[in-house]
Amino acid sequence: MSAPEGMDPLREKFLLSQDNRRNIRNKYRNLDRAAAANKDQLTQLGTSELVEMIQEANDINNDVVHLREQATDSRVILKLSEYAYDIVKKLKPGAATANPRDVLAGLKRKHARGYDGSDAEIAAGAFDWVGLGATMTKYFRVAPSQGCMMGPLDVEPKAKKQRQAARYGRGELAELATADEVTEHKEGPTDTDRNMTIMRKAHKAFLREEARQPTLPLAINNSSSFAQTVENMFALSFLVRDGHMGLHDGDSDEICVHKHAKPTEDNWARGEAKSTQFAVSFDMKTWRAMQAAASEGNALMPHREPADIAQNARLIADDE
Repeated sequence: MSAPEGMDPLREKFLLSQDNRRNIRNKYRNLDRAAAANKDQLTQLGTSELVEMIQEANDINNDVVHLREQATDSRVILKLSEYAYDIVKKLKPGAATANPRDVLAGLKRKHARGYDGSDAEIAAGAFDWVGLGATMTKYFRVAPSQGCMMGPLDVEPKAKKQRQAARYGRGELAELATADEVTEHKEGPTDTDRNMTIMRKAHKAFLREEARQPTLPLAINNSSSFAQTVENMFALSFLVRDGHMGLHDGDSDEICVHKHAKPTEDNWARGEAKSTQFAVSFDMKTWRAMQAAASEGNALMPHREPADIAQNARLIADDE
């Protein structure tokens, strides 16, 4: 559609915009008719025509601006999504599913150069293994996530053992129990207790290998996890509170973590042991700034994966 000479520029732009929108709607209508006419072929297992049609709809959507065309796009995508759902239903157990031969045919159709769909063997070296690997790498990429300190919510309930009730003959009545007397049960170590044990062992290994006291950033920082850095800070604070470790000024105006012998009650009574409490604010900005201060050497505390946490819990329980 061309505008007459001498037409107002705004009017000309409006007419061209209307013409483009009309062309977009025509493309969607043609795509919708083609999808309805080829439904049986699009919903067959192993075909790539549905994927190509969805890609075509996405390409048309790149030029969509107004609501009317967006609504048309939604109707077409909805229909194609229903076709994809029909394919998924065919993959249910008990239905006609893809067999290994279909999988191999699909791989050759997508990655074998010169494959015409026949059962003939392809030439050696025709299969694009690099392309297959590049297609699958997206499923193995490392994705950022957040770690949550759930505390008691992380503790899994103990599985109850199913015991078969044994039949006993009725014997003499047992001694009457006193309801007010409560038997104390020893609780197992918490996550903080385990982190304290790991930190003491790591501090000992650091002294042996580095022959120096670790700085505070090295002692608590975890460059991969803000949450675990906070957990390490908790563990160190309890070690300092119990007198196993202390914070001291280093030679370069830096705070270093020293190992202490736990003070006795006599040390506290004679004033030989002293403690100082202070509060600090710690947020993501401070944690990021800590990375530069902790880059001077290896961090004291290792990164704890869920499997490692469970393994450490078992090892510490065995030591006890």
